[in-house]
Amino acid sequence: MTTTSQRPLILCLTVVCLAGCNRTERPADPKPVSRASSIAGAESHAEPGAAAQLPSDAQRWKGVARGVAWDANWGDRSNWYGSEGAKKGLDKIKGDIGVDWIAVTPFSYQNSVNEPGIRFRDGWDKLEADVKNAHDRGIKVMVKPHIWSNQFWDGSNNWRGTIRMKSEEDWATWFENYEAWIVVEAQTAQELGADAFCVGLEYLESSRAHADKWRKVIAAVRKVYHGPLTYAAHESEADLPFWDDLDFIGINAYFKIAKDTEPTDAYMKERWQERAVELAKMSEKWGKPIVFTEVGFASVDGCAKAPWAWPSERDTEDLEEQAAAYRSLFAVAPNWEWFGGMFIWKYKITVPQSNAAERHYVFQDKPAQAVIAAGFKQRFAADVKNQ
Repeated sequence: MTTTSQRPLILCLTVVCLAGCNRTERPADPKPVSRASSIAGAESHAEPGAAAQLPSDAQRWKGVARGVAWDANWGDRSNWYGSEGAKKGLDKIKGDIGVDWIAVTPFSYQNSVNEPGIRFRDGWDKLEADVKNAHDRGIKVMVKPHIWSNQFWDGSNNWRGTIRMKSEEDWATWFENYEAWIVVEAQTAQELGADAFCVGLEYLESSRAHADKWRKVIAAVRKVYHGPLTYAAHESEADLPFWDDLDFIGINAYFKIAKDTEPTDAYMKERWQERAVELAKMSEKWGKPIVFTEVGFASVDGCAKAPWAWPSERDTEDLEEQAAAYRSLFAVAPNWEWFGGMFIWKYKITVPQSNAAERHYVFQDKPAQAVIAAGFKQRFAADVKNQ
């Protein structure tokens, strides 16, 4: 087994953020990625639900995840990953909320959305402790690595979905660098006994246009990680051509479920059910369960109308709309036979009160927490199906 000190590449860990995150602390200059060797894999081009090889039992997604995105506060290093505060947080989400999965997020860094270089640095040492401590409490772990860039917060409206190279040569270099990084992350996930791994998320400019390259990435990850694999898709790329190479379908479910800032519970439930019809067809087409790899609502007015919008100090706090949006989800999701669960965006070990975006997206110690806790206690269709 390769130990952390023996890895040929170094890793990056930073705060779990969405596009537009107003983070004030910049990461130290990581070293450039270098490929020690070429990692190749046979490409699969099976028809949906037909020729694709069935996953082994270890790779099959089972049951319903009652999960959260697990995050630390950059301004509170005394309660950082692996700290006593983190242990208390794990106890809280397990005992008070009923969480049985967390998603942890190591990061790499990209200077520009148009440049192929990907850099990463060490940081797994603390996150490894959280994985172990989660497992000690009976909480499973999905590793969901992200790319981050300064351009995601410089006002240019860039985010992972706008990563786009200027030439095919640059795309080839980007995928070579991405594969080198993600394989190391997958190898670490295997060493730690992580229960699921996400090979990518919301890379809109490449997920369909370069599907063959993504198949190669997936094949390379398969060689070092032997649990369930997914990709966390934006709703606009949900029709990915390579779901057959993965074990479950991941959707970042920031769906619009309101037309104004005063939605009724009935209206929001109807919107969820409309989405459910589409997702059920997708699950049937590919023969795989669907997991909401992210789903979340900020505690601001209009959160159900635009759940993807990153909150700011200009937004009006609305704790009830946040709670109501979650309540509408839990009113219908237990009936979905195709549903493999969710990861709520998000839970922070401690909440940074000075950052509006971070403060509003968390649900803890708000009315939404009781809604989520009650929702997680429900019996879901896949719970019964997997008995």
